[in-house]
Amino acid sequence: MNSEAIIYTAGYFRNTKGASWEGTQLSTTPRSAYHLVSHMMMYGPMNASLLDLGSGSGCIIATAAAMSIMATGVELDENTVKLCRQTLERLRLNAKVLHVDLYHMESLNISATHVCMMNVGFAPSLQINVLRVLLNSKDTIRVLALMKGYKNRESVFWELLSTEYMDGCLLEKLNITCGTEKHTMCIYFTDEVFWNQVEAYVTDAMEEGPIETFGDKAYSKWKELQTTEEKMPMTPPEQTGKPTGKPTGKPTGKPTGKRKRSPPRQHLLTNMTPEQQREWERNKRLKA
Repeated sequence: MNSEAIIYTAGYFRNTKGASWEGTQLSTTPRSAYHLVSHMMMYGPMNASLLDLGSGSGCIIATAAAMSIMATGVELDENTVKLCRQTLERLRLNAKVLHVDLYHMESLNISATHVCMMNVGFAPSLQINVLRVLLNSKDTIRVLALMKGYKNRESVFWELLSTEYMDGCLLEKLNITCGTEKHTMCIYFTDEVFWNQVEAYVTDAMEEGPIETFGDKAYSKWKELQTTEEKMPMTPPEQTGKPTGKPTGKPTGKPTGKRKRSPPRQHLLTNMTPEQQREWERNKRLKA
C-alpha cells in the first residue's frame, strides 16, 4: 500500500462537491473514504475489486485505487463523469468511471467482490431497481456497504434490512462524513441467506396485489415511470399551423428521450434529517 499516494489523493479531494443536488452537496471526505474502503477490505477475498454505485466526484474509487485496489465507479451526471476521469488521469490512478443510469440498468456486467453506495439521496423507486441489479450479480459480490436509512423516509433498504436474518449478516457500522453531514454505513457479508432475503423481498414487491409496503410502492412507482417513458415519443411532433396567443417565454413541450425522475419531494425528504423534516413541514403549514 502506497501511503504517499493515499495522502496525496486525500488532499486532492478535500472539499470536493459531488453530482447530487446539482453539485451543492459535498462529497465523502477523504478520511471517511479511506475509513470505508479499509474496513470493507478487511472482509472477503484477498484479490478484491470495488464498485461504487453513484460515485460522484470519485473520492472513494480514487482512494481504493491509491490502495492498489481495482476500482470502478458508476455515475449518472455526465459532467461529473468527465471531471472524475480527468482527476483520475491527473493523479495517475488505475480506476475507471462509467456513465450509466442506474434507473434503467438491468445488470452490472462488472465483476466486483465489494460494492458500496451512498444511497442517502436515492429515491425509493431507484432503490428497488438497485436491488434487482445487485441480485443479477450476486454470484460475485461478497461484501456490500450501504446506508440503511430511516422508516419515516420510505427507505426500501430499511424495510429489507430490519429483520433478524439481516442482522446476522451485519459485519459492522461505520460513521461517514459528507461535508458537514454525518451518516452511518452498514457493511454486510452477502452469503446465501442474505441474497435469499433480498430475492424474497423484491419478488414480493413485484407481485400483483394491494400496495402495502415501501417495497410495493417503490416497485409500482418504478414500473409506472418505465411505462410512461415507453409511451413518450422519441422525437418531438412536427408543429403545423401558426402559433396562437402571446409567447410566454417558457418551453411548451417536455424533453423527450430522458427518464422521468421521481417527485422532488421524495429526494428532499430523503436527504433531510428528522429535525430538518419537521422544520420543513412546519414552514409548509405556515405558508398554507
